[in-house]
This record gives sequence, C-alpha cells and structure tokens, in this order.
Amino acid sequence: MTSRLIVLGAGAARVSATTDNTYLVFDDGAAPLLIDCAGSPAHKLYRAGIDPCDLAGVLLTHAHPDHIYGLPALVQHLAQVNYASTLPLYGLGETLHAGQQLLDTLDVNKDFLDYRPFSSQERQRIATRSGYAAYVSPTRHGKPSVGVRIEAGGRVLVYSGDTEPCPALNRLAEGGDILLHECTVNEPAKGHSTPEQVAETAATAAAGRLGLLHYYPWLIDRFDEVQSRIAKIYSGRVTLAREGDEYALG
Repeated sequence: MTSRLIVLGAGAARVSATTDNTYLVFDDGAAPLLIDCAGSPAHKLYRAGIDPCDLAGVLLTHAHPDHIYGLPALVQHLAQVNYASTLPLYGLGETLHAGQQLLDTLDVNKDFLDYRPFSSQERQRIATRSGYAAYVSPTRHGKPSVGVRIEAGGRVLVYSGDTEPCPALNRLAEGGDILLHECTVNEPAKGHSTPEQVAETAATAAAGRLGLLHYYPWLIDRFDEVQSRIAKIYSGRVTLAREGDEYALG
C-alpha cells in the first residue's frame, strides 16, 4: 500500500461549516500516526478508512486547545471499544502535561496511554516503524511547538505545525517532497506565517510541492491572490489543503 497523509481538518482556531481545526493522520497501511487531535478524531479516522484501534501513536505538536481538545474523545472511544493495546502519546513535556490535565479533568480512563516526552532537540527521531520514521524539530509559536518530518519509501513529507519562520523549520523541511505549511495570517504576526513567509520556507527547503493549511476563511476567498504572492518567491506547485485530501508518499 502507498503511504499517505490524510487531512482530517485544515482550519485555524476558528472553524467554519466546511473547515475543521487542523489535524492529520499518516497512514502506511500498518501503523498509522495521528498528528494533533482536534474535532471528532475517531469519527474522522473511520471516515478515512482507519480503525482508531490500529493507531501506532498520537503526536501532539503543541498544547493550544484547537490541537489537543479531541484527545479525551479519542481516549474515551478506545476505552468504550475495550482497546487492548498500549497507545504511545508523543509530545514535548509541557504539551503532554496539558493533555494529561485535560484527561484528568474529564476523568477519562487513560490506563492504556504510554506518555513519551521528547526534548526540543532538532530533527529528533520519535518513532520508527517498518515503513517510515518520524522526526520533530522545535518551531516558534506562542507555546512550545514542533514541526514534523516523515520519511517513507525514500520520500519526505513535512508538516510545519503552528509557527512563524525559523531556521529549525528550514532545516527540518530541507529536501522535502511535500511541505504542508500553516498559512494563518495575511500580515506578519508572532507565532504564525504569511503567504510570503511560507513561500520563503518552501523555497529555502527546495520543497517539491506546497500545501497550505491552518488557515482562516479569508485565505479561501483570496486563494488566487495568495497563489500569485507565493509564486513570486516559490516556483513549485501550491494547493489549498482541504478536509479529506490525501498526499501520497510513493
């Protein structure tokens, strides 16, 4: 089976009728990795053809509500279906602490969770499976945050997480076949990126193609303009990531 990255949601913190908060799942056909946990994760996974019980882990990029609020619902679902395995939960220490507090507050059965904190070291390998390896590097956001790099079948996919431009992300994204980058703001702002800043990152990394996500409705309405702004800096293919989109990795 071809490995694929499935967009479960592509919006920023404020959702709409058509755009859920951003979260993703990487599926190699054997050990899917959920990246962030918003919305109704079990429901979205089933719709993508993935049984939540088959997850090889959950990676939380940071502890803002729109990236972790679905965690209690996922854990409760697994408990309801008598999940019999152990689910690794990856994140920076502060992020995992916030997730644990959320589960504690709601009194969710989390006995099967295996907390696996990682440091802010660049390109730190957090998971290795027979078909892929996942790495993280720190990014610049309002809370400690990471970007994610997945290498599978000789191809590379990178997800920026929530971030303003930073050298660590440039290095993480270097040579990526696919770069999925947040594009939250129209003008420079702390912790997020503009179309021009996204284009600079993609060009610096020599990314093969660029997908925009974690956006507000203004970007959908002005996507042609945004494409033109990006094209002045980055010459590769640019798409707007939508819920249900799949990015194949060979």
